[in-house]
Amino acid sequence: MYASDELDDIPLASTFAIGATLLGISTLHIQEIIKVVEITEVPQAPGYIVGILNLRGRIVTVIDLGKRLLLGACRPTDLSRIIIVDDLGESVGLLVDEVIDVIAVDGEALQPPPANLNAVQGRFFENVIRSSDGLVGLLNLDAILNHE
Repeated sequence: MYASDELDDIPLASTFAIGATLLGISTLHIQEIIKVVEITEVPQAPGYIVGILNLRGRIVTVIDLGKRLLLGACRPTDLSRIIIVDDLGESVGLLVDEVIDVIAVDGEALQPPPANLNAVQGRFFENVIRSSDGLVGLLNLDAILNHE
């Protein structure tokens, strides 16, 4: 375990589940995490776009992260959450099945991403880290939000 002042220098990642796959994003990218609220569909949007929501006057595009990562659609439950991240000044929501924990990301524990992790393409990963819950794929937010 780390002493409190040692954690100041260690980056943190929020971990979450999509089905049985455990993933994470650096907390530096996360603005907030909210419960699933009413989402308005957007006609002719890509299949992984759930729609948009109004978050205190800001319009937020919501992506089904399960669909985006080709893991199958997230099925909203009481545990589901929307992780709000910043994409070049615009707020984007990532729908996930469940938020799990915040973990310290010790640089020595980072491993290069595999070609795939539970059928997720390697381009979506920055690294993989072993946690008490198992292997966590740390996501490359730029690759996920790239709409090409």
